[in-house]
Amino acid sequence: MLGRKHDVLSFAAYAEDDWTLAERWRVNAGLRYMLVPMKGKTYHSVEPRLSLRWLFRDDMSIKASYSRMAQAVHLLSSSNLVMASDLWVPVTADIPLMRSDQWAAGYSWQIAEGLDFSIEGYYKLMHNVIDYREGPSYMNAASDWQQLVAVGQGRSYGVETMLRKTVGKTTGWLSYTWSKALRQYDRPGQEISAGREFYANNDCRNHVNIVLMHRFNKHWEMSATWTYHTGRRGILSSTALYGGWLDEYDPYGNAASGDSYLHGDGQDVVADGPAYFRRFSRFYSYRERNGYKLPATHRLDVAASYHLSHDTGESTISLSVCNLYNRQNISDVYIGYDNNQTVLKGVCMFPFMPSLSYRFKF
Repeated sequence: MLGRKHDVLSFAAYAEDDWTLAERWRVNAGLRYMLVPMKGKTYHSVEPRLSLRWLFRDDMSIKASYSRMAQAVHLLSSSNLVMASDLWVPVTADIPLMRSDQWAAGYSWQIAEGLDFSIEGYYKLMHNVIDYREGPSYMNAASDWQQLVAVGQGRSYGVETMLRKTVGKTTGWLSYTWSKALRQYDRPGQEISAGREFYANNDCRNHVNIVLMHRFNKHWEMSATWTYHTGRRGILSSTALYGGWLDEYDPYGNAASGDSYLHGDGQDVVADGPAYFRRFSRFYSYRERNGYKLPATHRLDVAASYHLSHDTGESTISLSVCNLYNRQNISDVYIGYDNNQTVLKGVCMFPFMPSLSYRFKF
């Protein structure tokens, strides 16, 4: 993607304070101001934050909070299921600040000394989020990247729970998160999915973490982490059509006027000028934006460490194994062929992987 160079300079000031309203009531309030000056436009952002805690028993409390946030960079993620990409792009005169408003409420309970439980729900509104438009070719497009994205809004909500043990030779935690992330682009001329709300590509419905750590003595300790989460979402084409001439930008200047060469799709390409060429192309269509979900992934990571103290510091030797039971988690998919049949093939990037490390601390 081509585009002009953009320099982003931001200034911010922040103040906060704590108040004890009563014996069991506590308030934290803050205010942040951000200024982003640039050529042709200046952005201002006033961001209040407020949290309230009620300790209604010595071992139980309820919390509630609200915060407004803004940032001068956007995360631009592709919905491609074959080697998806994440790019950080700046705000410009046409791409405004990303803003969000988040509300949260939670409950915590200290069950016993060193053992506590917490649960929290949240709801978040996001404004001026960006995503790729439908249709353009992003790898060799002549347009400025700002013309390839749409500006819209999003929302996410969910519940997070955790049971944690912090004392004793064996410590760790069990956490579970249920969440939903949605996007909508319905501004005139920037519609995606006909302006309907759809799942974001980072939507992850279920996420489980189980972490255990055990200290045998002053030398030996072991840890194990099991994680599970719903597969990521993306676009998977349902139909492929051949036909139509498509003008494409040639960034390397290989398509001189009158030249002819073979395109990667196997079609003969005839140059139509020094900067552009035309090709008989293959087009793909899909039923729903981010309508395909990869299979859920899970794995077990284990590690054993030996600590040795000496006059000059401390040495630690660690043996760790990622994905102990060699789960073939699919991170990317692509369309392939098997016995002359079109099939969907998965790629596993992180199989069983042992590693040995040494650390010296002084």
